[in-house]
Amino acid sequence: MERLTALLGDAEAEQFLRIDNEASPITAQVNPLKTDGEALVRELSGEGIEARAHVWVPGCYELSGTGDLTTLAAFYQGRFTVQDAAAKLVTYAAGFEKGQDVLDVCAAPGGRVCRGAFYMRPRSRACGRRARADMESAPTIISIVQAFKRYSTVEYIRLVKRGQAAPFDKHLWQRSFHDHVIRNEADYRMIAEYIQSTPRLWHKDCFYEEPSHEP
Repeated sequence: MERLTALLGDAEAEQFLRIDNEASPITAQVNPLKTDGEALVRELSGEGIEARAHVWVPGCYELSGTGDLTTLAAFYQGRFTVQDAAAKLVTYAAGFEKGQDVLDVCAAPGGRVCRGAFYMRPRSRACGRRARADMESAPTIISIVQAFKRYSTVEYIRLVKRGQAAPFDKHLWQRSFHDHVIRNEADYRMIAEYIQSTPRLWHKDCFYEEPSHEP
């Protein structure tokens, strides 16, 4: 915090941290080989999904109310892909031109390559390659927790739509988590006690609400 405020100042550092704690929207990129922005917005609207045009990236839309994307025909049939706006902006900054050969040596799984190919067609080649060391690296704690939050949220939303679970406001999970390296037996016992005792104290939490007994 001291380094951040020294670099940005109090006001900008506060704004930076506030934005960092906000959940990022799902961003969809239109596949111009199969549809266009207006048609995609209409199709998603028919599925109950709101799609807002990104303020500074053409062909990019911020989605809300998506639920499980894999159930959408537009996603399954490739009319849009999920990719953040900054990744697509790279293709504009690179200034690709028709007839060029482009090699992306950090493609995972090659979204920027696909965007570049769209702009350069026809008579161009775009190839993506991901470093082997990166591909074979073990998953991190962060990636595991992120995946768990993502898939459990998708499944929970599915239950909400079926009327089998209570709806939630904005976020099912908190944005961050605390990780800690267990270094000795005493550390292990302290954390084990915390995990076991925390559920028993739920009724004392400020967010606790008495369960409804209505039929």
